[in-house]
This record gives sequence, structure tokens and C-alpha cells, in this order.
Amino acid sequence: MRLGTKILAFLAVLTVVAMTAIFIVVVTLHQVNGQFQGFVQRDVAYYSHVKETYAQGLQRGQAVRNLIINPKDQKAQDNFAKACKDNLLAFDQLRADAVTYGIQVELAEAEKLTAEDIQLQEKIIALVAQDRIAAETLLRERETPVWRQFKDQYFAMEAKVNQQFRAKGEELATMITARSAMTMGLFGGFLVVAIGVFLLLRKMVIAPVLLLKRELQNLAERGGDLTQQINVASKDEIGELAQAVNLFLSKLREMVAAALKDAVSVASVAEQLREAARQTGAATADVTETIGQVADGATRQSHHVTLILEKMNSTGGEVRASQTEVARTLEEAKITAAEAHKGQQAIQSSITHLNLVTHTVEFATDSIQKLAQRSNDIGDTVTIITELAEQTNLLALNASIEAARAGEQGRGFAIVADEVRKLAEQSRGAAERITRLIQLVQSETSVTVRTMETNLAAIRQQVNLIGQGGEALKQIVTRVDRTEADIEQVQVLFQQIEKSTEEVLSAIKQISTTISDAAASSEEVAASSQEQLATVEEVTASAEQLADLAKTLKDNMGRFQV
Repeated sequence: MRLGTKILAFLAVLTVVAMTAIFIVVVTLHQVNGQFQGFVQRDVAYYSHVKETYAQGLQRGQAVRNLIINPKDQKAQDNFAKACKDNLLAFDQLRADAVTYGIQVELAEAEKLTAEDIQLQEKIIALVAQDRIAAETLLRERETPVWRQFKDQYFAMEAKVNQQFRAKGEELATMITARSAMTMGLFGGFLVVAIGVFLLLRKMVIAPVLLLKRELQNLAERGGDLTQQINVASKDEIGELAQAVNLFLSKLREMVAAALKDAVSVASVAEQLREAARQTGAATADVTETIGQVADGATRQSHHVTLILEKMNSTGGEVRASQTEVARTLEEAKITAAEAHKGQQAIQSSITHLNLVTHTVEFATDSIQKLAQRSNDIGDTVTIITELAEQTNLLALNASIEAARAGEQGRGFAIVADEVRKLAEQSRGAAERITRLIQLVQSETSVTVRTMETNLAAIRQQVNLIGQGGEALKQIVTRVDRTEADIEQVQVLFQQIEKSTEEVLSAIKQISTTISDAAASSEEVAASSQEQLATVEEVTASAEQLADLAKTLKDNMGRFQV
């Protein structure tokens, strides 16, 4: 039997067994699922309807209590109406299967009590708007006992439904356990069949493969002995594989014999080529070394000249920068000299103006001192006038006394004496006012005189300081003029240095160009020599590698037994 046929037969057996087991498991699961769905859809739903009757009763009771608290609570009225409707609907759904669950008596009594409870609750709702106390009494004495009777019937129904619910659950669990045991038995049988198929497969397929593996391993361990054969008695693909390996060994013996003969010839030629390549490489290396030394010397000279050229370029740049700096310094020196001359002229003008101010202040001080003297003279005169007014007043008083003594004849003289007295008093008052004004003028004049004297001293000191500054500025102007002349001489020297530097730089550039050309030519020759040397070295390396490979090939071929 062919190897593929054997494997297909084993796989067919496993597939049939597996499909059978899977079919049985699927059918079993379908049955269990149907039972479970029926349990959920019928029994659980019926149990929930029983619960719904109690829940809607509680909802009605809560709505009634909310309406007792607030008769205008529209939401409570809506909840009551909805609870009544849902309560009756739940009884309709329970009534269909009441016989199945054995609760027809309890259901009829519960439905009757529910109808009575709803009627009482409607009366309470209608009464609460008129008499709240009566409504609460009706709720407590009649509606609550009816509700308690309904609860007893409800708990009886729930107990019977719950008992059947548990019985159905236990029945379903027993069926699931039986189906699970059957499924485990099927999987156990499948496992036994799979182990048997594996053992047959191992005997009919794996054992010949292991035999072929051992024969090939023996062939590899015995090295280059190509005269040996693989002995496998199987008539399937494994036996054909062993025959193909034997044919391959026969062809390989012929190829190794021919290769061994050629390897001897190649080793001889490779040895001769390696010796010739070594001699050529030595000669080329000597030439390359000589040219390299010439190129290195030219390169070093070019490098030195390049350094000199860079230094000269740097020096030329520094000279030009210095010349620029000198020109800028010269320009600033000229500006400084001009500003110094302007400053000297300004100081001279300031000294002239301060001298004029000094003369003016001296004149004003002298005038104020004279004014003070005139004020003193006026004060003395006013003092004399005051004394004359007092004497006149005294004389007028004496005249009045004498006129009084003369009686009627002296009345006219008394009037004149009185007018003279008044005039004397007015003169004395005016003299006193003039005296106060003169004293005030004298006080202010004294302060002004002292201030003018202080200002005059300060102006004279300022004139002295400005004169000293003018003398110092004059010396600065002289030195700036001298510095400007020195900078002009330095600028001329830098121009000469720049010209000489440019000439030297031009000569060095020509030398650098010549040396660079020579170095480039030497480097090209050296590069060509290096390339030639590299080529020769590659040829030498290839020849040595070829000789080594030929020797290795000869040695390897010698290991085979043909």
C-alpha cells in the first residue's frame, strides 16, 4: 500500500469518528437548549407574572396613600390607573396556565380579592376630597384587611409555582448531567480510537522513516565511503527514497573520481601562479615605495608653502585691518582736534562773558551800596522832620494855651494853632510811615548787598576755574595736534608695509602653484603605482587562495573511497 493511501485511510477513520461524536454532541446540545429555552420562556415568565400581581398591588396601595396626602396629585392618579390595568392584565396571563401549575383555586380567590380591593381604593379616592378622616378610616378598617387576604393567596400561589419551578430546574439539571456524561463517553471513545490510529500509523509509516534515518546517519558517520548502500525492504515511497539515495551515491562516486583527478592538476598550476605573483608584487612594491617618497616630499613642501601663504594672507589681512584702524583713529583724532579747538574757543567766550557779568555785578553791587547810603541819608532827614513835627506840635499846644488865656481875642489864633497842631501830627505820622519804609528798604538792601557780594565772589572763582580749564584744554589741543601728525606718519608706514606684503604674497603664490603642480603629478604617479601594487597584491592573494583551495580540494577528494 502506498504511504499516501495509508495516511488517508488513518485520517478517514479519525474524521468519521470525530464527525459522529460532534453530531451526537450537537444534537444533545440542541435538545438541552430547547428544554432550557422552554423553561425560560414559559416557567420563568409565568413566575414573573405571579410576581407582577403583587408588585402592581403595592403600586396601587402607594398611589392611594399619595392621593390621601395630596388629592390633586395627578401623577399618583395616573399611577393608580396604570397599576389597575397592569394588575388585571397579569391575572389574564396567569389564568391561561393556572391548571398546569395547580393554582386555579388560589388564582380565582386572589382575583376576587383584587377586584374588591380596587373598588375600595376607588371609594377612598372619591371620598378623600370630601372627608379625609373618613377616607383614612375606610383604608384602615376595610381596604387593609382585604389586601392582607390577597397577600395570603399570593404567597400560596407563589409557593406552588416556585415548587414546580424548582422541580423543572432539577429535571433540567438531571438531563444536562446525563447529556454531559454521554458527551464525555463519546470523547473518551474518540480518544481511544485516535490512540489506536496513531499506533498503527507509527508501525506502518513512522517505523520505516526511522529505519531510513538510521541508515542515512550511518552513511554520514562512516565519512567519505561512497561504496556503501542503504538497505530498506519497504515497497512504498520510503523504499523508493532509499533506492534514489543509492543511485545518488553511485553518480557521486563517478563525479568525485573525476574531480580528484582535476584537483591534482589545478593544485600544480596554482602553486606556479602564486610564485610568479609574489615576485611581481615585490618589484611593484619597491617602485611604489620610491614614488611614494617623492610624492610625500612634494606634499610636505606644498604643505609648508601653503602654511607660509596662509600666514602671509593673515599678515596682509592684519596689516589692512591695522591700516583701516589707523585711518579711523586719524579721523577720530581730527574730529577730536576740531572739537578741542571749538571747546577752547567756547571757554574763551565764556571767560569774556563772565568778565562782563563780573563788571555788571560789581556795578550793581556798588549801585546798591550807594542806594543803601541814600536810604540812610533819607532816614536821617525823616528823623529831623519828625523832630520838627514834634516841636511844631509842642508850639501849637503852647499857642492854644495862650489863646485860651487871651479869651475872645485869642480865638482866631487858637484855631490857627489847632490847624498847625493837626498838620504837625500828620507830618509826624507821614514821617513814621516813611521811616518804616526806609527801614524795610534798608533791610532788603543789606540782604541784596550781601547776596551780590557772594555772587561776585562765586563768579570770580568760576572765572578762575574756567581760566584753568582753558589752559588745560589748550595743552590738550597742542597734544592732539601732535598725535594727529604722528598717526599720519604711521599710516604712511602701514601703506608701505601693505605694498611689500602684497609683493611677497604674489611671489609665494607662484611658488605654491609650482610645488602644488609637482605634488599633484607625484601623487597621480603614486596613486597609479598604488593601484598597480594593489592589483598585483590582489592577484597574489587570489593565486595563494587558489593554491590553498586546490590543496584543500585535493585533500577533501582524497577522503572519498571510490
